[in-house]
Formats: sequence, structure tokens, C-alpha cells
Amino acid sequence: MQNKELLKIFKGGSKTFFNSSLFFPETVLNDVIRLYAFVRTVDDFVDSVPVKKEEYFNFKKKYLNHIKGDETDNVVIKSFVELKNQKNFDESWVEAFFNSMEMDIQGRIYYKFEDIEDYVYGSAEVIGLFMCKIFALSHTSYDSAKIFGKALQYINFVRDVVEDIDLKRVYFPENELERFGILRPDFLTTKFDLEQFSKFMRFQVKRCFYLLENGERGLPLIPRRLRLPVKTASDMYKWTLSVIDKRPEVVLEKKIRPSRPFLFYRVFSNIFNSNF
Repeated sequence: MQNKELLKIFKGGSKTFFNSSLFFPETVLNDVIRLYAFVRTVDDFVDSVPVKKEEYFNFKKKYLNHIKGDETDNVVIKSFVELKNQKNFDESWVEAFFNSMEMDIQGRIYYKFEDIEDYVYGSAEVIGLFMCKIFALSHTSYDSAKIFGKALQYINFVRDVVEDIDLKRVYFPENELERFGILRPDFLTTKFDLEQFSKFMRFQVKRCFYLLENGERGLPLIPRRLRLPVKTASDMYKWTLSVIDKRPEVVLEKKIRPSRPFLFYRVFSNIFNSNF
């Protein structure tokens, strides 16, 4: 039985990820909950307005002390470290995750696409690597898992524009914005030409589709019973991209989320798909 506090954190996060994950076997789902509670807790510190900087560094200190052998009463840290030891997570992956969160705290500006690669590695690609360990996959799956994680992160950048602007963050490279005649200060105040904004967002959507399709090439490496929730989540993100591609300015009006009935429809469609 999963700890109620961890489950509450999991439920309060991404609805798409939560609803898709319900179709994992119970043992795998429990591991996913332990992982998600940890990364979500840290992410919530960083994404608060104002940023909960002190709480973040206190949490990180407790984690570092606990892996050195100190006791902790923090159930999120304790359960994650247990999972880390059980699944043999590489500590460098955890370090990369913390480094990316600190880039958010610092308010990092990304001038070109390559500048954001370190952030995306720590914020998303390592999550794919953690999942590989939870699924007990071989190293041959790692590259696809990283690309898949990267794709989902870029889709979040596209979908969550308004939320990020509220946090005074721009995850799109400066040189790409400028290519479409948009300056960073104008982007942060949404004082841009909507037609150029739409062209810019469609450019980003195209990249997201490309990354997601490349990440999906690793799906056959995942056992079929575990593949179902991953494929369903991917389908939901593709749907999100399709909605944004049709009318990019919709991201300024609301957060695009697939409905729960539609997600369950895709689950059962995948179950009965002979090519799945």
C-alpha cells in the first residue's frame, strides 16, 4: 500500500501522467509514485511564486545528508532513496536534476538551442533514465528514453507558455525568438505580433513532433504490459500538439489537456491494436 502523502503529491501533478500511470502493474506504479513524489516536490519549490528557495535548499540538504547515512523523517526523501538504492539509480542523474532546478532558481537565459540542453537533460532526460531502471530495461533503451523525456519537456514548454511567463521564464532560445521577430521582453509581456507568435509556435510544435516520434522508436524495447501507459501518454501529448498546431494562440487562453474519457479511449484502443 503506497504512502498516502506520496499518492496525494502524485495525484496533484500532471493529470495526463497520473491517469496514464494507473495502467501500470501495482508494483511498478508504486515505484513511479515514489519517483514522481520526489521530483514533483522539488519542482513545486522552484515553481512557486515567489520561489521557495530556502525550502528547496533545505530539502536538498536533507537528501544529501540522508544518502550519507543520516536519518530523516521526510517520507518523500526516504522513499526516493529507498527506490534509488533498490533500482541502482546513478547519483549523477540526481545531481543533474538538482542542477536544472537551480537553473530555474537563478533565472537562466538561453541564447541558443544548445544552451538549454543541460537544463533539459537534468529536468527531463534523467527522468527517462530513472524509468528505464524502474522497468528493468537494458542500456540499449537509454538513448530513446532520454529523447522521449526531452520531447515531453519541450511539449510542456509549448503548452505552458503562460505559466512560464508568470514565473518570468523563457525556455525558448533567444535566437529562435528573434528569427520570428520576437524579443524576449516582448515575449514576457505578451506584446508580440500574434501572427509571428503563431509561426514561432508551429516551428516549436514541429520540433516536438520530431523528438516524440524519435523517442517512440524505443517503445518496442519496453515489455508490452509496461508499454501501454507510456504509449498512451505519448498519444495524449501528440493530441495536445495537434490542438496547438491548429491554433497556436490557444496556449495564451488556456492550458490544453486531454479529457480523462479520451485518455481511457486511447488506452483501450491501444490494448486492442494488434500492432501495439
